[in-house]
Amino acid sequence: MIFAFVFFLICLIMKRHTFLLIIEQEKKDMASLKTIGFSGRTIRLVYLLLYGGSILFGLFLGIVCCKPVAILIERKMVSSTGF
Repeated sequence: MIFAFVFFLICLIMKRHTFLLIIEQEKKDMASLKTIGFSGRTIRLVYLLLYGGSILFGLFLGIVCCKPVAILIERKMVSSTGF
């Protein structure tokens, strides 16, 4: 139990460090885009398309892959539990 807690804390520390680095990199990227001449609205649109597109692609891929796996799990559950 203690090992799992310590491992969880280490993961949280690593996650925090990773997020801080990502935020710092994003600030540099936004500054570069501002220097090129992008407006705040255009930068928001770029990040919306970047992250929104990734989210929608992930959702679509998850839904497409989930259906066959759910059917397989349902068949296994019926044969093993009777439900």
